[in-house]
Amino acid sequence: MATRLAFPALPERLKDYAVRFDPVLHTPAQRRGFRPYVSGLLLP
Repeated sequence: MATRLAFPALPERLKDYAVRFDPVLHTPAQRRGFRPYVSGLLLP
């Protein structure tokens, strides 16, 4: 079995932004996938 890689913690402001989309993302898997996606788009 593959070992899981830990994702670095998101900056507080980015985390606050991602939380706004929680009502639209219905499953925990969607929320977990959305946060790294947004950080890849917005962080340099």
